[in-house]
Amino acid sequence: MRVAALMLSYNRYELLQQTIEHNRNNAGHPFDLYIWDNGSTDSRVRSYLNSLSNVSGIIFEAENVGIARPFNSILSVIANKYDAFIFMANDILEPDNWLRDRVNYMQTVLNSGMVSISVGDHNYPSRMNNGMIIHPGHVIGQFMISREVFDTIGYMREDFGLYGPIDNDYNVRCERMGYVNYYLPAVKAIHLDDKDDIKYGYSKSEQVSKTWPEFVNTLQRYIDIENIYIPFDGQMTIDMKEYVQ
Repeated sequence: MRVAALMLSYNRYELLQQTIEHNRNNAGHPFDLYIWDNGSTDSRVRSYLNSLSNVSGIIFEAENVGIARPFNSILSVIANKYDAFIFMANDILEPDNWLRDRVNYMQTVLNSGMVSISVGDHNYPSRMNNGMIIHPGHVIGQFMISREVFDTIGYMREDFGLYGPIDNDYNVRCERMGYVNYYLPAVKAIHLDDKDDIKYGYSKSEQVSKTWPEFVNTLQRYIDIENIYIPFDGQMTIDMKEYVQ
């Protein structure tokens, strides 16, 4: 299975360096790494990212454009090259063989939707699916989806703006199409969260309070599965093809 890892960065140089080096060394399965820097103001970030070897693409955006648009922009260029995609932050350390295990599960649990490793206690009950223990439910963190799921569900919603319930919305859409979202059993990731609400240049709590009502109000649209697939709107802030392989 050929996997692309899509990663966002914004300042926090030390955490970024620790995260990339840790997760590249213990994946247990090969992957191509694409990094989108959301306008970091710390010059060390650009220098460090430019020094990395074996990276399939690095995009330096002039300003912070949020979460959904960078991921969607990269997907629009590379989607036909890969079997699966994992979406990564700059502050989550994965356990050993984090990608190998996701790949094994995705290849065995044939109706896999969003496959993730929890960064805390989720309290989801376990159940068996094709001989594999899973913890089904709405997942967050660094989730992975197959090319089939992407082709069925489409892109992330950008109407929430810089930050919002993007993963929650994707969970719902996957469920409506019969996919199972789940955490892997008996493993946890580590979130190196410094509790700074404005660490990405905007208040995450304010963004959530503004966008959550819109998310709830639009859930009814998914009763009609014709509304599940969300296409790419075609807008990019830069020419992606110049920056990715």
